[in-house]
Amino acid sequence: MLDFNQKIAVFRLCLRSSTIKVDEVINWADASIANLDEPNECLLELSNLKKGDLNKVITVLNNYAKDLNNEIVWQTAYGVIGQFYNCQKLNLKNSCYAIYYIALMIRNQTGQEIAGFSLDDSYSIYGDKMKNELIVCVSPFLSFGENFIATELR
Repeated sequence: MLDFNQKIAVFRLCLRSSTIKVDEVINWADASIANLDEPNECLLELSNLKKGDLNKVITVLNNYAKDLNNEIVWQTAYGVIGQFYNCQKLNLKNSCYAIYYIALMIRNQTGQEIAGFSLDDSYSIYGDKMKNELIVCVSPFLSFGENFIATELR
C-alpha cells in the first residue's frame, strides 16, 4: 500500500512521462478531498488548479514529491504503464518512451540505474521488436499498476 507521498511521486512520474493526463491528477485530488475530513495542502492546491494546466500541476507535484528514491514508486509507475499498454491506452512507442523517461528521472535524481533506460533509443532503431523488452520491464509490476489504477484513477 502506498502512502500519500508515494502516491504523489507516482502521479509525478506518470504525468511527467505522459502516461496520465493533467485532468486525471486534478480529478484524483478532487475525489480524495471529498473522502477526507481534513485534506492536506497538496490536495487543496491541486484541486484549485484549472484542468489542463500542466505546468502548474507539475510544479505542485514537484513541491510535494521530491524523493523518488523508493523502489515502490517507480515500480508502481512501471506497472501503470504496463497496464495502460495492455489495455491499449498507450501504444508501444509511447510506453517505451514513458519507461525510458522514468528511468532517466530516477538516474538523474538518485544515481540508480533501473531497467528500461535504453527503451527509447532501442525503439527508434528496432520499432515493434521492442515489445518483448517492454514486457520484461513492466511484467513484475503489473499488479502494482493495477492496484494504483483501481484505487487512485477510478
